[in-house]
Order: sequence, then C-alpha cells, then structure tokens
Amino acid sequence: MKFFAIFMLILSFLASFFGPVDSPTGEVIVNPEPAPIEAGEICDPNDSNQICEEGYVCKANDYPIKYNCLLE
Repeated sequence: MKFFAIFMLILSFLASFFGPVDSPTGEVIVNPEPAPIEAGEICDPNDSNQICEEGYVCKANDYPIKYNCLLE
C-alpha cells in the first residue's frame, strides 16, 4: 500500500509538467472565442467574454434594469 501511495505521488508530480489538455487530439485550447449571444438574450455589459450578434449591443432594457442584446 505504501508503494502505491509513493507511485501516485510521483505520477501526479510528473503530470504537473504537462499542463491542461482540453481536446481529444492533445492540443491545448487556451481561450476559445465565445459564441455570439442571440438578439434579445440576456447579457452582461461588464463581461468581456460575451459578445452580441452582429448589429446588436448589450444595453439596459426596462425596469428593473436588466441587460439584453438589442439593436444599436
């Protein structure tokens, strides 16, 4: 049992050198481009990873204030 624990410790140490792998082919996906949010859907104007469809922007809509992708 002690051998197994030492083996797992060494294995986890070696695995730390290879970093995250996100695809089945082994390539690392660092920061995939976000999919555009459809017109009328909820968005967050402070989140730089969110983008609205072309021709739309994230802006306030009605009270209570919520943000949606609306026409420019």
